[in-house]
Amino acid sequence: MDTTVFKQGAAVWIPDEQEGWIPGVVGKLIDANTFEYNGVDGKPRTFKYTGKGSLPTARNTTLSEDRLDDLTRMSYLNQPTVMNTIRTRYMEDVIYTYSGLVLVSVNPYKDFGLYKEELMETYSGGKRALSDLPPHIFSIASSALHSLRATKRSQSIIVSGESGAGKTENARHIMRYFAKAAKAGKSTAAHRDGIEEAVLATSPVLEAFGNAKTIRNDNSSRFGKYMQVLFDEYGGIIGAEIKTYLLEKTRVVYQAKNERNYHVFYCLCAGAQAGNADLANSGLLSWRDYAYTNQGDCGTIPRYDDAAEFEKLQSAMEQSGIPKPEQANVWRTLHAILCIGNIKQASEQDQFLLKAAQLLHIDPAGFAKFLRVKKLVMGKETVEKELDQAQIINNRDALAKHIYELLFDWILAKINIALAPPDSAAKANSTFIGVLDIYGFERMIANSFEQFCINYANEKLQSEFCEKVFKVEQATYEREGISWSTIDFNDNQPCIDIIESKTGVIGLLDDECRVPNGSDKGYAEKLLKLNNKYIAPVRFKNDHFCLKHYAYDVEYGSEGFLEKNRDQVSIDLLKVVASSSDAFCAQLLSCSPHIQSPNRASTSTAFKQSLTQLMEMIRSTDTHYVRCIKPNEVKKPLTFDGPHVLQQLQACGILETIRISAAGYPGRWAFKEFARRYPFAMLFSCLLIINLN
Repeated sequence: MDTTVFKQGAAVWIPDEQEGWIPGVVGKLIDANTFEYNGVDGKPRTFKYTGKGSLPTARNTTLSEDRLDDLTRMSYLNQPTVMNTIRTRYMEDVIYTYSGLVLVSVNPYKDFGLYKEELMETYSGGKRALSDLPPHIFSIASSALHSLRATKRSQSIIVSGESGAGKTENARHIMRYFAKAAKAGKSTAAHRDGIEEAVLATSPVLEAFGNAKTIRNDNSSRFGKYMQVLFDEYGGIIGAEIKTYLLEKTRVVYQAKNERNYHVFYCLCAGAQAGNADLANSGLLSWRDYAYTNQGDCGTIPRYDDAAEFEKLQSAMEQSGIPKPEQANVWRTLHAILCIGNIKQASEQDQFLLKAAQLLHIDPAGFAKFLRVKKLVMGKETVEKELDQAQIINNRDALAKHIYELLFDWILAKINIALAPPDSAAKANSTFIGVLDIYGFERMIANSFEQFCINYANEKLQSEFCEKVFKVEQATYEREGISWSTIDFNDNQPCIDIIESKTGVIGLLDDECRVPNGSDKGYAEKLLKLNNKYIAPVRFKNDHFCLKHYAYDVEYGSEGFLEKNRDQVSIDLLKVVASSSDAFCAQLLSCSPHIQSPNRASTSTAFKQSLTQLMEMIRSTDTHYVRCIKPNEVKKPLTFDGPHVLQQLQACGILETIRISAAGYPGRWAFKEFARRYPFAMLFSCLLIINLN
């Protein structure tokens, strides 16, 4: 960090709880670590510095506006100047800024015509033209497409950030750019009419089934998505493939106050209430009448018409390869899930049990029995154990979550079939651009298994990101023939190792799940006995543990870890549903891994395996990065919460990028710019050369 000593008149950045950092000028020196300065309001204040070294310098020489487009090209590279530049640009409605090879995007919480089609044309001129244009999400999309066409090498664009930071919106506009650019390209035999529209249609479908309103975001993605757009040798789109990661199944059965279940449930209920012809005589009630949709007491979203969105969803599903007859099966299955959530008694007298059985075309007697009964194998005998009410509810909810997960996977499979290239040869000869829209690092008030998986994924991505930034920095110096000493970067591999090892976080979790009397508390105690510096105890909470992630420490409550890792659902209950007389329902349940592979991998191990495959895929491509920032928690435009933004800049690796750049030669100008900025130095050099000659 570039610093200055405390001396009267020195311009410094001063830590501030409200703003993050504020500029100040050192006034009267009271002692070695204490001085007076004038606050933003002009009133004198006293500051005592307790940190290491000196305060960051609050001074930048005059830079033209376009030079501020890239944070790494600032004169003084430090945390507060980075934050201040992003804040200044944001308050002027400039939401995109480069940080080296990264595009920083700040959610504006308003629409000001930033994504018009004419602007796509502006950003379609290739790398040379892009260097003269301000930062934009279209510039990243254009750069990836240009690199793919020039090098014939596949590309990846990694879009990350916390919930509400604008990941989904940016990923959507990247896809829009590809669709338009591909349309303008040369048509080939492998090209399919309408494939661009089909690719775009997947967004509203996956958002309906995988996004929900949360306290922090009205359209929060509750799953990770990697979409590979396949291009032929002429740059035309010939197909696409989507992979998803870690759908939040818990949301199907539980929502916190002021949160919603997945959008599709509310769209379905609103469509029926509005008299949609395809839902006539369905018997669907209002969202207020179902336990799975009314818990958050928040069934509507401002400026979001669920009934109208349902009609748009129907159209998008048709474009995505799911025609109306198959859609009817989807709506019926969703209706059944809602009815399952209203079951209070596992008996044939429960009206919602009967309705769910009718919708699923299953025997209500068998359905009721295996909701309240568990089969136990004891030696050569099988006995049936009656479950208590709490266990019946758990049984019910596990079934609902599992059916929804199977339905989500079925929809994804149908989309991938519709987007597949015309033949295997076309796919083999294609290159792709993969867009990863994935959850950012999370530290909530209460952190559980889901947050652990999310943060584990971000540890893996951060490791790859830092290595890429470091290599780019090294290549720059080598290309320009500059001698330099090795720069250290914060290597988070030891944290990844303790998560992935057989005796680490995932290994011990799987072991505890296999122990007959394994418990969440027992798991936490075993983790703490490892005496690893990346795992720490939490005071007064012996069922909690703290993981020291690269961004910051996160406390996890172990409650629910074993249950979510086992992901158990009654096999007998699944067999009842799988025996449905309805072909769709029977097919859906036949795909259940619980039926096909009783000894399947645990949730954490399966997630680890999918992450490994994802990282191998990303490493085989040239990567581009978009880091999305949420400016405030109140979701209002032109409101900037400095401390919260700093936390995100740390979590997404931007500050590490700055630190790596500052550790080498941070000042970077073209010769012409340097000459204009330091004319006397240039004059002196010229005179020296003349004298030497």
